[in-house]
Amino acid sequence: MERLYFNSEQLDKISLMSVSGFNNEARIYRYEDYVLKYFNIEIDRYTKEMLLLEFDKNRQDIVLNLPEIVMPEFLFYFKNIFRGYLMQFIEGRTLKSVLRDDSISFDKKRECLVKLGEFLEKIDNVRKNNSKLSTLYLNDLHANNVMVTPEGGIRILETDSMRFNNVGNFSAYYLEVPYGSELLDLKNKYDIHYDSFLLSEGIEYEEMRANRESDMYCYIMMILEFICGEDIHEKSYVNYKNNINSLLKKGLPVELFEIFMNIYSEQENVNPYKLLYKLENRILLKES
Repeated sequence: MERLYFNSEQLDKISLMSVSGFNNEARIYRYEDYVLKYFNIEIDRYTKEMLLLEFDKNRQDIVLNLPEIVMPEFLFYFKNIFRGYLMQFIEGRTLKSVLRDDSISFDKKRECLVKLGEFLEKIDNVRKNNSKLSTLYLNDLHANNVMVTPEGGIRILETDSMRFNNVGNFSAYYLEVPYGSELLDLKNKYDIHYDSFLLSEGIEYEEMRANRESDMYCYIMMILEFICGEDIHEKSYVNYKNNINSLLKKGLPVELFEIFMNIYSEQENVNPYKLLYKLENRILLKES
């Protein structure tokens, strides 16, 4: 992968993008036909660089098997220090903005979630059949890291936040688990990271290391965020269960109810995308 070296004058000439949904770890710039993700100085940039190089070493296999992933194209150095990377600029909107847009129909929003589920099934099969990609997990999967193209396709962003060949275990939006959560007891299912915790508004968190189960957990949380109109991954098990039971009373298919409850069991998480066609607009809690 090529490296770009910029000085202060060159950096000042490129345009800072106004991008919603990104956390405070980086600034986002538009540079020609690319997007530059410029990391803040305190970020673990060494591990980020190693992870991006891991993707580059396996570029041919990833592009051939998983073209939906937006690959890193250049490593970016400012004053000879690694500070980020460039990826292709993708026309479209984030899935988050699509799901929140009242002018977009329920059916079109549901179709975007179905396509994401199809991609997760695809990456499952790739892991099983391609030994080079057997340890590739999305990790920080949420609706701001998925682009919906004008043609209705999906592209997956943020290779720097994924986990590949045991490189990278970065903080992920849905994978911060409050102490006391029943998820912490599922050690054989979720790889809970006990070495550190985060504090958010006085709540202590552990983190899950990305695996197949956590990627599916994130997908299910995205579906539930769409249905419920709010984040529910930080809710207690009791409140979570109450939300799902409310959906069941409003007409949530029993098969989906069981899958949503299953994330708190030792059983393998099930990809529910085929069942999303059974969802009806009337069950949305946000329209209650």
